[in-house]
Amino acid sequence: MINKYVSFDSLGKIGRGRSKHRPRNASHLYGGSYPFIQTADISNSDLFITKFSQTYSEAGLAQSKLWQPGVLCIVNAGVGTGDNAILQFASCFPDSIIAFQANKKICEVRYIKYYLDSIKNGIRNITMGATQDNLSVTKLLTFKIPFINYKTQRKIAAILSAYDDLIENNNRRIAILEKMAEELYREWFVRLRFPGYESAKIVRGVPEGWAVIEAGKYFKVIKGRSYTSDEIEDYEATENHKNFITLKNFKRGGGFRSDAKKYYCGKYNDNQIVSGGSLVLAVTDMTQDRAVIGRIARIPVGSIPPSIISCDVVKIEPVNITESILYSILRFSSYSESLKEFANGANVLHLKPELASKQKIIMPSKMLCDAFDEKFYPLLISMDKINNTLELLTTARDRLLSRLMSGKIDVADLDIRFPASMMEADL
Repeated sequence: MINKYVSFDSLGKIGRGRSKHRPRNASHLYGGSYPFIQTADISNSDLFITKFSQTYSEAGLAQSKLWQPGVLCIVNAGVGTGDNAILQFASCFPDSIIAFQANKKICEVRYIKYYLDSIKNGIRNITMGATQDNLSVTKLLTFKIPFINYKTQRKIAAILSAYDDLIENNNRRIAILEKMAEELYREWFVRLRFPGYESAKIVRGVPEGWAVIEAGKYFKVIKGRSYTSDEIEDYEATENHKNFITLKNFKRGGGFRSDAKKYYCGKYNDNQIVSGGSLVLAVTDMTQDRAVIGRIARIPVGSIPPSIISCDVVKIEPVNITESILYSILRFSSYSESLKEFANGANVLHLKPELASKQKIIMPSKMLCDAFDEKFYPLLISMDKINNTLELLTTARDRLLSRLMSGKIDVADLDIRFPASMMEADL
């Protein structure tokens, strides 16, 4: 039973990350042994932050702060405002991240993490600004947390963590399959160890029968839909809403995230609809560092219903080639990286969609593509099946989340078995 609501600072310490200097162009701050967490690292995480893409040097650490494992990291600016995850290793991070360190005598940090997940829509409603969403510590303290005894907090966290552990396990399985797919492509088409390579003739730098050609010969580019804030929701309000594909659906390094849900209720053209097996390409980058532009993703079959693409995304429609072969070439060759060079813009980087078809790609012979597809396509099918399982797990967790956090489901008297990840955290 919930009979008291408290602010964050009564359950632990709260503060912001620290970077005395804006390090974007200060190379001496980078390259050391201290992990430097950024907002994308949080948005791309589920329960825990397990990866990082940048490190600080001793000079970087001197102008920052090293936070310890167990801190809840909360994105306080940009499209990921409200995203959060628990730090698993000592790390630095900038002031675009808020840190919450729970008082372990009265507060389970996972309970706070799940509470934030349950109010993410509310967070984004009060943080919308003229130029960029912003969640200050002051704004965060306006949210009141349902306070329940520590043991009950742990039980709620245990139930939801069990789902998150399964989700993380399935994400690892997908990552392994993606690595297998990439290695298969590189072995055949980069290292050139394809079947029969020993006797292949090299003509103008590529095996005989291959071609260096404009990518546009094999696909059409379809622009996404411009929209206003009134046409977008974080939840499916009516049957007129359709899933909306945005930059948040692109995983770092490639791949598709079906859990980053937005919904669209405006007008659209039929050719702006994508579904399972469709290929989409990111043409906008809010971060100004070209991290997102050029990312290619394949929408898993069965994981989401037909969806509309936003103006930050283009649909890549194959012509005289299978979606799987085209995906492998655009995803695992140097194609994506080559696109980044052509992005420009003062505040938001943008790639003109028509340039996506102008880049050169190396196209193997049709016979070799067909042989490759026999090995590559089953890996995609396996990933689709796991993605469908992920969708079911995520839906079940989210339904439980709202009911547990509101007190509609009372777990105080239940005998809960704690998942392994919680037992390890106690050691």
